[in-house]
Amino acid sequence: KEAEEKAKRAAAEKALKQTGTDAKKAKTAAAEDVDGDAPLAYKDEPLDADAKGAAAAVRRTAVAFFGNSILYYNDTPRLIESLSAGSVEQNSCLRGGVTFEQLLSKGNGMDVKFVSEDKGAPDVASLLSRSWHYVVMNDYTQAPAREESRRASVDVLKTQIAPLLEQCGGTPVLLETWAYRAHTKGSDDLGDHAEFTSRLQEGYREYAAALAEVLPEKQKPRVRC
Repeated sequence: KEAEEKAKRAAAEKALKQTGTDAKKAKTAAAEDVDGDAPLAYKDEPLDADAKGAAAAVRRTAVAFFGNSILYYNDTPRLIESLSAGSVEQNSCLRGGVTFEQLLSKGNGMDVKFVSEDKGAPDVASLLSRSWHYVVMNDYTQAPAREESRRASVDVLKTQIAPLLEQCGGTPVLLETWAYRAHTKGSDDLGDHAEFTSRLQEGYREYAAALAEVLPEKQKPRVRC
């Protein structure tokens, strides 16, 4: 009977040790990434300042912007960056009143607009020479609303901009601009606000379709307004 009691105690001690071992393994496994090879900090172990900074950098979304005053007014790229609490990094190439083609040829025009030292990239090619998650872009407001200028922008998108987008890997986000509330800047032929808006929607859908034809599926264009 004494031998039987000793055997029971030994079995209990072994089970207790095994429970502790399993718990430790489970904690270690929970601290690994999805590939099971990179240990992460346990939840009950706070990250130091350097680790927090590194973790934040890994999670940052990189967004490039190019276009005209629709984007530079109120300094939209930096506004989004500041509102993101460090989760977005940005750069831009902006110039007032230009089409895609004009921006590609003339480059950044923020020397006289932005008072900060950071004016953005000097041109679109430089801007898209690195990797981005998203590339937000807009055309001159009237360009997509007219057949001739729309065709010109489609050609530029497919032959000049698409190769740069594929190089940087970013998903293109076409920013559909707003129709004018009243006729201005020679827009009388574009109809009232509703017709102008309809023309813009049609034009940006055509832009997206044109890019989709030449870009990889993973870079399927998006249209936002």
